[in-house]
Amino acid sequence: MKSIFELAYRYIEPSIKRSLVERLLARGMRSVDVAKCLGLSLSLVSRYARRERGLQDFMVYPDVAKYIEKLADRVFQGEVCGISLYKEILMLTLYILGRKYACSLHYAIDSGINPASCKLCPDLVRSLMTGLS
Repeated sequence: MKSIFELAYRYIEPSIKRSLVERLLARGMRSVDVAKCLGLSLSLVSRYARRERGLQDFMVYPDVAKYIEKLADRVFQGEVCGISLYKEILMLTLYILGRKYACSLHYAIDSGINPASCKLCPDLVRSLMTGLS
């Protein structure tokens, strides 16, 4: 079974960053400022803008789209950047896992899982919220 952490690191997090980069550039933020705020290289910002990385589209989920739009506004207004922005990206990554929005992607990568019966991500996120027992 592919690790959900590998799934998050290789697919979900880059897709969130791509969506965020696109929205920041559309708001008129300079690539160099986007790179600095997200802790990315200019070349990676360009690859996200050209849709060469982060190819999963979680913006199809209205709650995710709304969150990314609000986050882009906060970044553009200078309210969040650097480590605080990374925390927001990680929280959204966990949210996507917990809501089972990445299950079809996980299945495409590892057909040994059954998205209909798997509860690993929701259970993990729930236990993170309540603490270890």
